[in-house]
Amino acid sequence: MVGIADPDPSVRRMVLQSLDERFDHYLAQALSIRSLFTALNDEVYEIREVVISIIGRLTLRNPAYVMPSLRKALIQMLTELNYSADSRRKEESARLLGQLVRASETLIQPYVTPILQALVPKLKDPHPGVITAVLSTLGYLARVGGSEMTQCMEELMPLIVDMLQDQSSLAKREAALCTLSELVESTGYVIRPYNDYPTLLPILLNLLKTE
Repeated sequence: MVGIADPDPSVRRMVLQSLDERFDHYLAQALSIRSLFTALNDEVYEIREVVISIIGRLTLRNPAYVMPSLRKALIQMLTELNYSADSRRKEESARLLGQLVRASETLIQPYVTPILQALVPKLKDPHPGVITAVLSTLGYLARVGGSEMTQCMEELMPLIVDMLQDQSSLAKREAALCTLSELVESTGYVIRPYNDYPTLLPILLNLLKTE
C-alpha cells in the first residue's frame, strides 16, 4: 500500500488499478481501508475514481468498518456538489457520487432520498458538464432507488424533456435519454410519461431519426 502515497500520480494510479478482486481479502483489513480512504482525497480525479470503485467492492467484505468512513465520504461529496463555487469540483463530485452508487448499490439504498435532494436542483446548473454528470448519476441511482425515485418525478421529468431538446449539447441529450430509460425501467413509469408530457413521443421519434 506504500505505492498509493507515491509523489508521482501515474505511479499512484497504476498501483491502485492493479488492486483487483484478488487482493480484496487484504484490502478489507482495517489498515488498508484507512489508506484507501486517505487516497480518496487525492488531487487527481481519475485516482479518486479508481479508489471509490475499490472501496465499493470492500463494502461487501467488511461493511462494519467501511460504512462509517463511507458515510463521511458521501457527506463530503454532497457538500461539494451543493456548495462548491468551482464548476469542475461540482462535476467531479457528481461523477464520483455516481461511481460510489454503482460500486456499492446495496449499502447506498438508505441514502437514496438525501442524494436525490442534492442532485435534482443541480440539473439547473449553468454548466453543461455538471448537468451531464448529475444526469448520469441519477441514472445509476434509479437502479438502486427503484420506486423511491417517484418522489421526484414531477420535478425531474420536465427537466429531462427540456434537455432532450437541447441542441447545444449532444452529451446532455444522450445523458438525458439514458437517465429517462433507467427511470422508466426502475419505477414502472412507462405509459404515464406520454400522457403527462405529450411532446415526449415526438421528441423521442425525432431523436431516432436525427441521431
